[in-house]
Order: sequence, then C-alpha cells, then structure tokens
Amino acid sequence: MILVYVCPGCQAVRIVSRRKEVPCTVCGQKMEQSDLTFLEWSDMNPDERQRYGVRWCAQRSSG
Repeated sequence: MILVYVCPGCQAVRIVSRRKEVPCTVCGQKMEQSDLTFLEWSDMNPDERQRYGVRWCAQRSSG
C-alpha cells in the first residue's frame, strides 16, 4: 500500500510504502501520514501537491 505523508515543518509531500517512520527529505523532520490516497495524489500536478501540503499543515495547526 502506498501512503502519502506531509512534513509539518516544511510542508513537503512524499509518498512511501511499508514505512511507519518517514523522515522528510527536505528538512529531516518526522513526516505525518495524511488521509490523501495515492490515487488522489497521482491525479495532482506538482503545484497542487504543494498547495495540499500547505493546506494540510494549516488545518492541522488550527484543529
């Protein structure tokens, strides 16, 4: 299963499989699993993926 992770520090988005602890390749901080599916992620262009990371971090910090 391919999972989508977001870095709460720099908002980078990354896909991984079979890993529970995922370090950010940009800043090194521990990433958190999002509820975005791989299919949804694969339908996004790079700008949409970046905006998703920003929105995800904003929602996480406000909730």
